[in-house]
Amino acid sequence: MRTTSKRTPVAVVAAAVAVLAAPLALVAQAAVVQPSAPRAGSLVQVGPIADHGFPSWYRDSNGIRLEGCWQSGDPLCEPLPDEIPNPNAPTSYPDNFPGEHFYQMADASLTAGAAGTVDVVLNLEGAWAADAIVDGDQMVFGRVRIRAGDAANGTYRVTHPYGVDEFTVTDGAGINMTEDVGITPGAFGGALNSRVGPYLTWDTFGTTGPDAPPQGYIGDPGIAHKIKGSPYGTNLVRVEQQSSAGVWQTIGTTDLFNVQGRLAVNDGVDVQQATYRTMPDGTNVVEVFASSEVGNAIKMVAPALGYKGITLEEDDYTVQVGASSHQEGRYFGRFAVKAGVALTGGADATTVVIQNASDVPVSTKTIPLSDVVTITDASYDGTQLTVKANSSDPAATLTVKGYGALTDGSATFGNVDAPPHIITVTSNEGGSATVPLATSGPFTSPDAPVAAVLASPTRPIQGQPVTLDASGSLDATSFEWTVVTKPAAAEAIPTLSGPTPTFTPSRPGIYEFSVVAVGDTGRSRPQTISVQVLSALATVTARAGAVQTVQRGTNVTLDGSLSIGAASYKWEQIPNVDGQVIPADHIVKLSSATAVKPTFTFPLMALPAAPGPNNTYTTVPATPLRFKLTVTGVDGTTTSTAETVVRPVVETLTVANARYRTRGEWRVDGTSDLKAGQKVAIVLGSKLTTTGVPTIASARGQVIGFATVDTLGAWSYVGAGPNPTTPLAVTTVTAVSAQGGQAVGTVTVTG
Repeated sequence: MRTTSKRTPVAVVAAAVAVLAAPLALVAQAAVVQPSAPRAGSLVQVGPIADHGFPSWYRDSNGIRLEGCWQSGDPLCEPLPDEIPNPNAPTSYPDNFPGEHFYQMADASLTAGAAGTVDVVLNLEGAWAADAIVDGDQMVFGRVRIRAGDAANGTYRVTHPYGVDEFTVTDGAGINMTEDVGITPGAFGGALNSRVGPYLTWDTFGTTGPDAPPQGYIGDPGIAHKIKGSPYGTNLVRVEQQSSAGVWQTIGTTDLFNVQGRLAVNDGVDVQQATYRTMPDGTNVVEVFASSEVGNAIKMVAPALGYKGITLEEDDYTVQVGASSHQEGRYFGRFAVKAGVALTGGADATTVVIQNASDVPVSTKTIPLSDVVTITDASYDGTQLTVKANSSDPAATLTVKGYGALTDGSATFGNVDAPPHIITVTSNEGGSATVPLATSGPFTSPDAPVAAVLASPTRPIQGQPVTLDASGSLDATSFEWTVVTKPAAAEAIPTLSGPTPTFTPSRPGIYEFSVVAVGDTGRSRPQTISVQVLSALATVTARAGAVQTVQRGTNVTLDGSLSIGAASYKWEQIPNVDGQVIPADHIVKLSSATAVKPTFTFPLMALPAAPGPNNTYTTVPATPLRFKLTVTGVDGTTTSTAETVVRPVVETLTVANARYRTRGEWRVDGTSDLKAGQKVAIVLGSKLTTTGVPTIASARGQVIGFATVDTLGAWSYVGAGPNPTTPLAVTTVTAVSAQGGQAVGTVTVTG
């Protein structure tokens, strides 16, 4: 009987997820440790894309090619029945295709002392990005998963064929780590960057003895067996625990694995280009460029063009990947089209079928023809962009991407200050070409320095030191200062030098200064600044700056520079606003309580703690933080105060879907109008409020998991979590964001 317990749902991000246990605990995070031995081997190549949208096969550095186990009926290579919409019918794409399948499935299980039962899964897996069969959502990823839900508190090291991982377990959380690499839909080469590879096979793979795996397979998934293939020579699982003295002690080892994988029988075919051209004598020609493994019969089938099947020419070449190499095949055909047949590209393109007739069943690709675009000139002289191009279809219309159409194959575009580094010409018949831009013309001159100057304080009083600040100037290495105006000729102003000179005015009135920034590329234009100095008898006035609205987690600058007559500054946070006491975690630390412009970070909202049930958790309302500024005049006794507030942006958070699958998987997703990368906690129930949470049933308030809002404002969680149907039915979830958003969604329970 084959082992299926390790084959679990896709984690859309490489993360540790919570096990289904009561109470739910925050699991130990993995730290990947570099093995002492250098890596020797990996996955090296993705095969042609098959009709179902997944690669036909993956090759490793040992030359082993495995195809996906997605067809039912083969006990040594088939998907789980619950992954097939109709398990009683043959699998087919797209009507009855599995939600996940494997190129390699390898797992081991052992009992290891204080760690309890340890399960290790090492898969190369095909799945769908949104858990639904939608063309374009196909993805293949390498998975490393380690679980030990009953592991006692302590530090553990797990050595396995693809590396070493360490865990520190606290609060009885156990170990539950999943690492998936290659989860971008359609980017099938991403799995090559995972830790999975080369393939793990029975140690008798390649032999013919009675203990050899079944012909055509790397092993029998129903039989635990010794293996080979580890790039580090660690064809085992070894669990160690660190003692209080820091010594690693082995507490469990196994070298028996269940492995699944079928050697690729079919090679498939990829088509790089299928084009047509019209020769000067009016003959239409089709050219096909394809690739596959060596020794295949690659044919073009196009009855409308006069070909019921014609074989392409083959050329073999060697591909070197690290220390390993393999042969690949290029295929090419140039075919004359029977007279009277019109060829078209673009939206109404003529199509041809490219077959690998050596495959059983025959692999096919239907390819639309396009014209061939050739760029003969793409040049820029400093002001004008010139492009010349032609098409293999004399009737085609050509366009320079980003600029406009070509007339009779040529165009000049003027007033171009900054051209692109490459030029692309497209055709309405489907063809395109891209070439690097050739440039000429005058050289770009270096910019002269640019002077900039500020004064602080902006409204000083006589006897108060004033700093002139030119440090924001560009490309400056030195500064030349000039006193342009002062209230009286007798006013003594010391020599000003450097980027931030200081003077102390003895009289009220207007002081004007000029600065020139000097650098390696020349001298800047003079920049002047006027400083109005008030009489010492003027009233001291505190100004704390305008009200600000900011996102949580961002840096905030308070500004008292507009205060009048201030010799010193003192900032303090007011602990209550509009009758509401500010929570302790929102009392901020200023960079300096005596600076003119102190800074602080607006606190993120604390999230519910795993495992829950978070009976006393409260969210923080969008209450502004209020600050008081006290300034003291130069006499040391006259003071003035002012206040300002900093408000958090109010986030709009949604829960779009919340689904629990009875096999133990949660899928929750939603959106935020703040694309800030903030963390979102998903909690059972809808009792999280700004006024506190009463004591409620234990199922509610448990943390399902955490997600992060992406750059498009979307967030999603896929993984294990508490069962909403026990000990009582919970029909809602609440999402709480570190930016202060909160939303409730209804749970759908499915099989």
